[in-house]
Amino acid sequence: MAYKKVMKYCLKAERCELDFYSSSFFDVYQMLRRVANYTSLTFIIAGLALHMGHVQSQTSDYKSGRNGYVSMGCVGCHGGAGQAVPLNGQALGAYSYNQAMTALKQRMEGVHAHPTLRVIGANIEQQNIRDLAAYLSQK
Repeated sequence: MAYKKVMKYCLKAERCELDFYSSSFFDVYQMLRRVANYTSLTFIIAGLALHMGHVQSQTSDYKSGRNGYVSMGCVGCHGGAGQAVPLNGQALGAYSYNQAMTALKQRMEGVHAHPTLRVIGANIEQQNIRDLAAYLSQK
């Protein structure tokens, strides 16, 4: 029972005081073991999150996607902030990375694409599509 009180304080990081006189050695050992498990699990999760961010940054680049969005002429039909230009294009935004990749690949292949987009799609590289998807997924 005493180790639960100690665990509560240790996990909240307010203070970590051990009352050796009222706790048995086993209770203290169990408490330290649980704190170590929580700590190692936290570091594992943080490491995985950093690794996943690094993998995504190697495959796609937000800045390049933003520059490509302007230089390839996407702003002409879709506007600077992804809003539709009246009578000319559809609104873009609120896509996940995978949704944006799928939509861009389909449009570049001519599926449901405006004729202007088919011309652009004939000259675009896969890296540019990944960059555009990264940009659109963060709008």
